[in-house]
Amino acid sequence: KCFFLINIQVLLKKLAYCDK
Repeated sequence: KCFFLINIQVLLKKLAYCDK
């Protein structure tokens, strides 16, 4: 499943992490 994680240092940028 893939879920979006917002980084505090990069609040404007969203990082998408995919876990098998």
